[in-house]
Amino acid sequence: MDSLKYTTKINSSATDYSTIDANNYNDICSSIGCYEYIPDDKPVKIYTDIDIKGDASDYADHLSMFPIILDRAKDILIKFVKNKLMLVIEPELCICESNSIHFIDWKTNKTYWKISLHIIINNVIALKTVQKELIEEINKYAYELYPDMEDYLIETDKLFDESIYDKNRKLRSLYCSKPDENRPLNLYHGTFNQSIISCFIPKDAQLIEMNKPQPSSVIPEKIIKDRDAETKYKKYFDLFMKKSALDKYSENYIEWRNIGFILRYEFGDDTGFELFDIFSKLCPAKYDYIKNRKWWNKLEDTPKKPLTFATLIYMVKNDNNKIYEDVLRDE
Repeated sequence: MDSLKYTTKINSSATDYSTIDANNYNDICSSIGCYEYIPDDKPVKIYTDIDIKGDASDYADHLSMFPIILDRAKDILIKFVKNKLMLVIEPELCICESNSIHFIDWKTNKTYWKISLHIIINNVIALKTVQKELIEEINKYAYELYPDMEDYLIETDKLFDESIYDKNRKLRSLYCSKPDENRPLNLYHGTFNQSIISCFIPKDAQLIEMNKPQPSSVIPEKIIKDRDAETKYKKYFDLFMKKSALDKYSENYIEWRNIGFILRYEFGDDTGFELFDIFSKLCPAKYDYIKNRKWWNKLEDTPKKPLTFATLIYMVKNDNNKIYEDVLRDE
């Protein structure tokens, strides 16, 4: 029997919890709002929380962001599992939402709109202490995939909440609304059992034990071991150019811009621009040395959220794995 610990009180003490057969939890949640206790001492499903809110008067301009936020969050989590954790599985996502165009916050008594998501990876598990480390890395990875991520966030620069992995943590279960908010948590994708974090864990679920993902999950180990990273990255850049792996990126502004960010961060002003200029010439129709130089001069050598060469390697690997494998052999 899978046993589950829960409470019906948002502000609860140790005496307010009950333990039941997890198979009965759906019936209880259907009749009263419940909060699932997330154990500290055993691996549970990877769970994430997204909360974006603003003044209720401007909800029309922001709730349209929901499908964008949802699609990006799914993409980030799936690619993190596959490309950072290097798990050879298809992540099974359960998605719950509690969006509202107008509600009164139970803590502040102010009126807001809100995009609220719980996304659970049903077949990947870890201790909460490990999940805390992972979510920090996932938030960084979000900017590798989506450099404009902060444009969609309000009063924060992190997509996923990093505060929900502390001891004695509980999380709202399906159908539950916080006090007087009339904002129940609804099932968007998946099943009720998948929405339970501490139980109904598949037998083939993958356990993550390290404190954070290893950098070799994106960059091949023989690249990382070379301490002279700039020389190594320059060699890879030249091989990518030689094999026409970067041609298509020169035609798309976002990809062209991102490669500029990468080269500036990894190679600095002088060498970086030389490489960027060579790369930009791959698209003669759009090449303009003066405009490129002016744009380049506005960049920072050490930005707050840099794009690294690992991103360029990932782009090539994702778009043309054959070229990527050829480069590894040539190197």
